[in-house]
Parts: sequence; structure tokens; C-alpha cells
Amino acid sequence: GTIANIKVVIGNIYWRKGLEKDSLSILHEALASLEDIYGKEHVNLARVLNELAFVCHLDSNYTQASVYANRALKLFENVNEKCNLELARAYDNLAIIAREQERHNENNSIKFFKKALDIKQKYQGKDSDMELGITLNHLGRTFYEKDNKESSKRYYLEAKTVLERSLGEFHIVTGDLYLNLGTYYVTFHHSTLDKGKKYYEKYHQAILKTFGDSH
Repeated sequence: GTIANIKVVIGNIYWRKGLEKDSLSILHEALASLEDIYGKEHVNLARVLNELAFVCHLDSNYTQASVYANRALKLFENVNEKCNLELARAYDNLAIIAREQERHNENNSIKFFKKALDIKQKYQGKDSDMELGITLNHLGRTFYEKDNKESSKRYYLEAKTVLERSLGEFHIVTGDLYLNLGTYYVTFHHSTLDKGKKYYEKYHQAILKTFGDSH
């Protein structure tokens, strides 16, 4: 399973570079390898299924994204596992898919994100802090899209505290948050355009630190 897990990591790098097709190709290879080792119903498949769900969503293939996310969810239901970070990621993916499809009626999205949040808040450590920050960032964006600026700001700032503490300012995940914060301040606070621009600059710094000038 080691080679398959390396392929999952490479798939993650590919989609972050905007190479969704390459990411899907190598993730499908990883899934096939893991299915050969564990069968099709083992929780060890959850990570690659979650990656596939997310990349399919990036590729606007929401139907297939839902299939992968629900399959990951079912793996945990089959073993009655209710507190696992990959289970939380499955809820994140379902929430993201719902948000993209619902637009201005993101109630299902918020429900799934809060299920993910409940799980992630039970964990401690750098990796789980990153996962917690990701969900908080998603909630901030979801409330932003509902024009609920107070809830949006609250979740964004919670995410900022968690991600800067655990990952620092130049990690790509923190950069994703800075991009959202920049958009928030430019949209809702015209008197603080400079603050929005500052977060856009911090986002670009994180991109440069992660990918270099070629990205």
C-alpha cells in the first residue's frame, strides 16, 4: 500500500497545481491498487476516495464526486466508526458538492460542514489542526456566499488562528484562507480595501513559497 499512498500524495500535488486530469489519473491508479490489497469495502480506501471526490468537484463532475464521497462515508458506517478524520473529510466533500450545486440555499452544505467540524474538534495535533482550519475556512466561505458577513468573518478568523498557529503564514492551506479573507474584505468592507489587498498579497506569497515562480 506504500506506493499507492505515495500516488495519493502526488495526486494531491497535481490538483494544487491545476492539473486535475493528471491528478485523477494517478488517484484512479492508487484506488485500483488499494482495492487489490484490501478489497472494495475497507476503510483504508477512504483517503483516496476523498481525494477523488474533491478533484472530481474541481473538475465540475459533481455526480461522480458525490459517488466517491458517499462511498467513503459508507465505509465508516459499515464499521460503525463515528470519529475519524477521513470521515470528517467525506462530510467536507459532501458539503462542498452541496454548496456548488445549491447556490444561495446552502443549508445542506452547512449541515455537512458542521458534522465535519464536530469530529475534527475532538482531535489535537498539527494534522488535525490543519483539517479543522480547512473546515472553518469552508464555513466562512459558505456564509459569505449567503451574504451573512458576521458568521463568515467569525469562521474565517477562527480558521486564521488555527492555521497560522499550526502551519504558519506561508503554507498553501493558509494561503487559501488568505484568498478568501481578501475577497471578504474587498466585498463587505469597502473602507478596508487595503486590508483585502494585504490578504491577497499574503496569498500570493504562500503560492510562491509552495510552488515557486513557475506556478
